[in-house]
Amino acid sequence: MCIAGAGLARGYLNRPELTAEKFIDNPFGEGKLYRSGDLARWLPDGNIEYQGRIDEQVKIRGFRIELGEIESAMRHIEGIVDVAVIAAKDQSGDSVLCTYLVSDTEMSESLLKKNLGASLPEYMIPAYFMRMDSIPVTRSGKVDKRALPRIEVTSTREYVAPRTEIEETLCQVFSQVLGVERVGAEDSFFELGGDSIKAIRIVSKMRSAGYSVSIKEIMGKYTVEAIAHAVEAVSENRYEQNEVTGPVIPTPILEAFA
Repeated sequence: MCIAGAGLARGYLNRPELTAEKFIDNPFGEGKLYRSGDLARWLPDGNIEYQGRIDEQVKIRGFRIELGEIESAMRHIEGIVDVAVIAAKDQSGDSVLCTYLVSDTEMSESLLKKNLGASLPEYMIPAYFMRMDSIPVTRSGKVDKRALPRIEVTSTREYVAPRTEIEETLCQVFSQVLGVERVGAEDSFFELGGDSIKAIRIVSKMRSAGYSVSIKEIMGKYTVEAIAHAVEAVSENRYEQNEVTGPVIPTPILEAFA
C-alpha cells in the first residue's frame, strides 16, 4: 500500500537513507509516493482491506516465513473474523508461531491446522492458537503486539504413550534434544520446536541407541509414530570412537621424525 497527496510527510527525521527508500518519486503524479510496507487489497465495494505487513519476515526452524502470508491464509477460513500471527519464544528459547484469532464460532486447533494445511507447508502452520474477543490495535490501526496475551507454549496434542520399543526410544531422544518433559507417540517434531540442527542431534542419539534414521525422515514425517516406521536397527558391526591406547609400530615417516 502506497500513499501520496498534499498531507504526506517530507520524510523521516535525520534518516536520509530510510527516507530515500520509502519516499519515492510518484509515477502517477506530482510529489512523492510513500511505500508504507503494508499489504492491502481493493475490495469490490471500493474499500481497502488491510492484510498486514509485507516485511514481517521471521525465521522458524531454518525456514524464512512471511507472517502476513499465514494471516492471509487464516482469513480465507470460513468463520475467521480477524487474526494476528507472531513469532514467540518457547521454553528452550526457540521461535514458534503463535496465532490470535477472532471467530464467529468455536474452532478446534486440529480443524484450523487441517484447513491451513491445504494451502501452507507444514513449517508455516502455527503451533499454538488463542481465541480472543478482539485483536488489540495501536492508534494507527496496526496490531499492538505488546498487548497480545502470552500463550503458554506446551504440547497441544493429547498425550499418547509410546507403543513399541522404537517409539519409546524416539520419545526419550525427543525429550532430551527438544527439552520437553514428556513426549507422546503422536507429538509433532515441529510443534515441539524441532529444526534441522536438532534433527541432526536426534539422528546422532538414535545411532548411539542402536537405531538408524535419516534427517529427511524426521523432517518429513513429523510425528514420533510416523518416524518410527522409518527407523532401522543398526548393524552389530558398530565402531566405537573412544580413545585408543597401545603400542604403535613406527612407520618410515615416523622414524624420520624420531
